[in-house]
Amino acid sequence: MKSTGLKAGMLAGLLAVITIGAFAQTEGDFTTYLDWMGNITITGYNGNAEDVVIPAAIGGARVEAVGENAFAGNAAIRSVTIPASVREIKQGAFRGCAGLASISLPQSLTGVKAGAFEDCTSLASVTIPGSVREIGNGAFRGCAALAAITLPRGLEEIEVGVFADCTALRTIALPSGLREISRDAFYGCTALTTVTFPPGLKDIKRGAFIGCVSLDAATKDTILRRFGLKSIYG
Repeated sequence: MKSTGLKAGMLAGLLAVITIGAFAQTEGDFTTYLDWMGNITITGYNGNAEDVVIPAAIGGARVEAVGENAFAGNAAIRSVTIPASVREIKQGAFRGCAGLASISLPQSLTGVKAGAFEDCTSLASVTIPGSVREIGNGAFRGCAALAAITLPRGLEEIEVGVFADCTALRTIALPSGLREISRDAFYGCTALTTVTFPPGLKDIKRGAFIGCVSLDAATKDTILRRFGLKSIYG
């Protein structure tokens, strides 16, 4: 019985090694992972192009996600086009891509995870498609050139620090479906003057607008009247 158990354990280990090797692969300039459902996640980029176009399929398999830290720290990239097959941009996917100035997001996208575009200091404008329901913590934190952002109508929460230290952001219209703005959401947005709030907004958490020293009188009055001192002064 012990011998049988040992053999079974060895076989399981061998299969695990084979499985890992079979699903991780390099295709052209991209490293990828093929999951059990036959979908691909982009896990890395080995090319030197300034304008990157992610393919919708690789080897006949659908590209469904840009993986964690896949392009992180790549200072050479200037623009990225993401195909209509992609549903999710994972944590830190483009973090620290200091030269990234343009990103094309597809209508298939449902989630932008934490820190996905953090410290992309050349990114000046972003239109997030209406299909997106989640923008994770700090997704655009430190995007110092970000002056224009269009948010999806169905977004219900702006999570912690999503736009913190976006020092070029001057005005933002919050979507009609928004219910909550989390702490530090706009922390340190020193140029922010005007915020348009939807009537259905239920809460602005402590410190959401702390350090927003340029807020105009009407915006500041709306925040203080509806949600109190905590939202601005922490």
